[in-house]
Amino acid sequence: MKKLIVLLLGIGSIAGIAYAQNPGDKKSHIEVVNVSNIPLNVICERTEKSIADSSINYFCWDVCFIPSVSVSGIVVIQPGVTSQNHIGYYNAKGGTGVSTISYCFYDNDNPIDSACVIILYSPESPDDSVYATVNVGTLVGVDDYGSMRENRILDIYPNPANTNTTLAYSLENGSGSAKIVVRNVLGSEMMEVWLKGSTGKVIFPVSQMNSGIYFYSLVVDGQVQSTQKLIVKK
Repeated sequence: MKKLIVLLLGIGSIAGIAYAQNPGDKKSHIEVVNVSNIPLNVICERTEKSIADSSINYFCWDVCFIPSVSVSGIVVIQPGVTSQNHIGYYNAKGGTGVSTISYCFYDNDNPIDSACVIILYSPESPDDSVYATVNVGTLVGVDDYGSMRENRILDIYPNPANTNTTLAYSLENGSGSAKIVVRNVLGSEMMEVWLKGSTGKVIFPVSQMNSGIYFYSLVVDGQVQSTQKLIVKK
């Protein structure tokens, strides 16, 4: 089904080649690494999970797509090569809210596994930054760290954090609904991010959070899998 979607969106991608950047667009670069020993036909799928009023976003991967196009064409990545051409663009258009957008990458010939980057954009997000590096072509059932995949938080960095922090996660094949919940020391929920993909990274801003200790939990099908500590230090 995903291959069919790409074919149907082919006309849209051609129309997007000349799509122009807007003043104030923030650039989020994602590097995609083929860790297999064969060339891969990789596709990116963008999902708007929540969008702030008046904001606009689109992405480029070899070509730039109009905002209504959410699935890229095929990008061939050779074994051991890193594609550095993916850029997500976001413009708050004067708004103040936070938008959550995911970019998921998968091999079109074997889409069982997908690696996702979930970015929470805010007016304070960097204007131009490399947000994450993700791997495609890993063995089914193995996370980016080479371990058997299970529901767990792999890493969070930097920690302490003062602007943005990145949380890496792994999900078992067949896992149901999964999310990251961030709470303060009083137990009040500060943030909730729904996850996608077999492995992935969540990049969220901490610039509007007070200095102190917070706790982030991986919750799968309503059950807390693990809870760890995050320090915000400004």
